[in-house]
Formats: sequence, C-alpha cells, structure tokens
Amino acid sequence: MNLFTPSRQTNRQTNRHFILPLCLAVLLSFGGTPAVAAPPTVKSAMQLKPTQKVQYDTPDKEDWSDFRMVPVVDTKEKGWAVVDASGQRLRCFIDTNADKAVDRWCYYRGGVEVYRDIDSNYNRKVDSHRWLGTAGSRWAIDNNEDGQMDRWKMISAEEATAELVAALAANDQGAFTRLLLTKKELQALGLGKETEEKIAGTLASAGNAFKKTVKQKGAPGKNARWLHFSASRPGIIPSGTNGSEKDLLVYENVVAMTEDEGEQGFLQVGTLIRAGDCWRLIASPAIAEDATASATLSGLFFAAEESPAPQVSRPTSGEGISPKLQELLAALEKVEARLAAATPKSSGPLYKQQAKLLEQLAAASSTSEQQAAWNRQLADNLSAATQSGALPEGIVRLNKLHTRLKKQGADENVLAYIRYRYLLAAYSVAMQKPKADYAKIQSEWMESLKQFVKSYPKSNDAAEALLQIAIAEEFSGNDEEAKNWYQKIASTSPDSPQAKKASGAIRRLDSPGKPLNFKGRTINDKSLDLAQLAGRVVLVHYWASWCEPCKADMAIIRDLVAKYGRSGFYAVGVNVDNDRQVAIDAIKKARLTWPQIYETGGLESRPATELGILTLPTMLLLDKKGRVISRNIHISEVEAEIKKRSQIAKR
Repeated sequence: MNLFTPSRQTNRQTNRHFILPLCLAVLLSFGGTPAVAAPPTVKSAMQLKPTQKVQYDTPDKEDWSDFRMVPVVDTKEKGWAVVDASGQRLRCFIDTNADKAVDRWCYYRGGVEVYRDIDSNYNRKVDSHRWLGTAGSRWAIDNNEDGQMDRWKMISAEEATAELVAALAANDQGAFTRLLLTKKELQALGLGKETEEKIAGTLASAGNAFKKTVKQKGAPGKNARWLHFSASRPGIIPSGTNGSEKDLLVYENVVAMTEDEGEQGFLQVGTLIRAGDCWRLIASPAIAEDATASATLSGLFFAAEESPAPQVSRPTSGEGISPKLQELLAALEKVEARLAAATPKSSGPLYKQQAKLLEQLAAASSTSEQQAAWNRQLADNLSAATQSGALPEGIVRLNKLHTRLKKQGADENVLAYIRYRYLLAAYSVAMQKPKADYAKIQSEWMESLKQFVKSYPKSNDAAEALLQIAIAEEFSGNDEEAKNWYQKIASTSPDSPQAKKASGAIRRLDSPGKPLNFKGRTINDKSLDLAQLAGRVVLVHYWASWCEPCKADMAIIRDLVAKYGRSGFYAVGVNVDNDRQVAIDAIKKARLTWPQIYETGGLESRPATELGILTLPTMLLLDKKGRVISRNIHISEVEAEIKKRSQIAKR
C-alpha cells in the first residue's frame, strides 16, 4: 500500500501527491494483515499533514519514540494507524478499495477523529475534505482536484458564519461565493414565485455587495477571527406559505461576533436558509456598530417584531471587548491549543485550566444568555473530559456547578442541561470501573433518569432521558413497560424528534401479526411499497456501512436470495448512512442485488423513525400476506422461517 500524502495547499498550487520514501510503501496481503514489508515508520507517518486547516494532535517530536504503528484490518478496508503509549490513535491511513494505495488520511484530537482527506475516485488525488467530531461537520468537495475547495457538501449555520468571517478577512470572493445559495438549490426549495424572485435578485447582487463590504469601515481585517454565532431559534416556514410547495427551515437576523486586534465587531449576516445538508447565505453581510442594526433581508420570512435581533453582550467600557474578556479569551485559546497537542496523561491539568477559564467567562458575561452559553460549554467539557478518564474529579465539579447555579436561581433549562451531563459522566465512570456491578449500575442509571424527568419535565433533555429509559426496558424484554415510556415521550414532548422515534418504536413493538404499511424511495429513486410484494416472504433489513454485523448479515442474505428467490423470498434493504454517496459506494462494494430504500437523515431519517429503529442491524420478516412474523428476527432464524412458510403454502 503506497502511503502517498496529499500536498498541503497554498493559494492555487496544483494538488499533487508525492510518493514517500520506500519505508512508506507497504503492501497488504489478501489475508488482511501486513505482508513481509515493514510498516511505515512513526516519524514518516507523523510528518503527514492535513490539506486544510484543523486543530489536531501534534505531539512533541520527543514523544514520538513512545508511539507505534498498528495495522488496521477490516473486511474491506486496510491500513495503518499511529497510536500513542496509551493506545490512543493519532493518525490513520486507510486503503478502502484494496488497490494497495491510501485513499483516506485521518487525523485525531484527543482520540477522536476530527478531519480526513479523501480520494473518493481512487486516482491518487484528494477530492474531498471532511471535518469530524469536535472539529464540526463541514464537508467540502474539490471537483477538479486542483487543491481548492469548490463547493460545500455539508456545513452548519455556525460554521457558515465562521467561513464568512474568514472570507472577509482574506478578501476571498471565491470562499464567499461557496457559501451562497446556488441557483439549483433555490429552484429545489419550491418557494413561491415572488419570494424566489426576491432571493434571486439579492443573490445576483451579492458578489458586488461583498466587494463593497470588504472595503467598508469596520469590516473584518486580515487578523479578524470569528467568536460567536447569535440568532433566535430557527423557524419552519410551512408548505403553502406564499405559494411555497415545501417546508423551509430558516434563521433570521443572524449575527456573527468577531474580534480583530482586540476590537469587538458585529457582522450582520441576515437570513440563513437550509438547503439539504448546507446552511446558505442569500446576501452579502452588513457591518454594524452593534448587534441591533438591521441586516440585509432582515425579516424576509418573519415579521421584525416576531423575530427579534439576538442580544450580544456589549463592551463594558470604551470600544471593543473589555480588557478582562480579552484576557480570558486569549488564555482560553492558548489552553485549548495546548490541549490539542496534549497526551491523555498530560491533559488533566489543562482541562482544569479550561474549566476555570470557562467559569470566569460566564461570570464576566453581561447577559444571562451568554452566561448560560458558557455554563453549557463548561458542562459539556467537564462531562467529556470525565468520560475520557482525563479528569476523574469532573463529576464533583459538575455537581458543584449545578448546586451553585441552582442557589443563584439559574434558568431551569441550564440547570437541566448541566444535571443531565453530570448523569452521563457518572454513568460512564461507573461502567469503566474494574469490578463494576453492571446490573446495579444499570438499575441506578434508570432511577437517576426517572428522577431527572421528575425534576425537569419540561427541559430539552427530558425527552432524551425518557427515550433512554424506554430503550433500556425494550432491550430487557419488558415490551409493555417500554411502550408506556415511549407514550410518555409522545405526550410530554410531542414536537420533539424523540417523540417521532417513540411513536415509531410503539408501532414496531405492536407490529407482529399485522400488515406493515411501509413504503419509500430506493437509492435509484424508484418508489417501493411493501404492499406490492404480497405473495412473497419479505425480509426488511436496516443497515449502514459502519455496522460490521450488518455486513455479515448481508452475506447470508445474498445466499438466501440466491437459494429461495425463485420460491418467493424477497429482501429489502433500508440504508441509514448519513451520506447518500457513502450508501451508494457501500452497496456497490457489497454487490447488493436487492432494492435499497434510502432517505437522508441516518438513524433519524423517515424510514428509521417510522419504525423507531434504535440499533443495527434490525430485521423484520413478513409473511406472504404482508403481516409481520417477527419484528426483530436474527439472521440465523430466517431460513427456517422461509422453509416453514413454503411448507404452509404447499398445503
């Protein structure tokens, strides 16, 4: 396997790839383990760098001697990973198509993969850049493989505003254009004629407006950086509004807070529209002296009084961020940079410093909204650090934080948020103990969740706590108890995503003996209705490319289709990968011949939600009348059921 490396791009350099020294040319045997050639050296592997900017672990070279190369062996994917002395991954280089050349370069931070460069067409050139885990959700495509990102395949609203600030700071017209709603996306939104024409007009003038904004007084300078995304909650514009044909999800009055050489700034982004997996700008931003100025196209979908501009904390004196906030933010940035390069052994003290700074930032914030945001971040960080083992005392700190804020009369949603992260951390720590009593821990976990729901019934996390209780009851075989908890979600949080999942789970639990009304669109965009398969024994198989047991099941399903397909057996796959192309590639790689239903959303997609699918693989078996024989059949039981139904049919 040739561990060639994607070159690090600057300006418009060609996206070339260099073959590294012979020590990096490693062949993998067909058996899936490294052949006689030696693995790449740690030094050579650690010298490889991402082609795009990302914070990832960059340990000191003195520590490299403690690292080692370990083989990564999968049924199809093979490669090498660099791990530190504790076994935590730092880098990973994968050959996904068995052509003995790397086509995925993975980089980690704190043991979590945060970025990967991808050669998706296996021509030795990187064409895809993906940020993952704690680095966010961006996914960029380089269509012509010239080293420059051509379009966003996925980007969140927060990330879109951060990219906008970066585009203004660099005076990068191309980067700005990549953030705009495309003509094709606009047409696909199904808007009414008047609204579509209005947005098309602002998009047409956005390029020239951007050029003016860059030159405007107060525009982000070359050293500007994004600090904060601020907006009221996103809203749905229902189908039928002003002639629209589809629901539309939008943010109005979005503000990005920036910092430039110690000066605080506010960038009025205006309206953001969700198009597929991307949040899109529809106009050039405006520079504002404060966070209450009107943005371009402000109130396009919601009246101004119904969509108030978000409140962003003002400087305490003079212009710019207060010296105290500047000092805290600078210190936090330094600590987080050190955390990015820290080993698990050395990260504990840094997490303590980070927690202290977040507490100070919350105390120094001038609005309750920002205090809540910093306290939520503190809770997230403490919980994550505790679960990773780097900060054992994190549980105590979370409990103290909750107690202190409760005495101060903090908002119930903030208190619930912190308490739930405390419960997650405590459960994780208990499960990791050497002599853990799992039955006792599980029982205490259930009781703590029930108490949480009683204490914070209206919190955003209450629905998730109820779902965890219901799932545990279902997995324990207590179907009726599970249904009771699922029903509580539907009644207490009817508009939550968990409520839809719960309703689907109830439907699945009640499905045996009943016809299954289920339809969808296949990966080839053809309609498929199970009702049309009457007269056949049908296996519905939920799976994803990342699910190893699913792949083993598919090999058996392939044999069953070949053996009993002409006798009336039929298989239907339901793929729940988050990305359509990943699903397509997985189907091709596995050479699946039976139809595959696919809709975006992964385990939260409509096909998965309708039946409350919680784990993979999940299989349902239907008889020749379309009635559910089993709602959770194991692959080893399928052939016997097929034979049984065949014998009944012959009688």
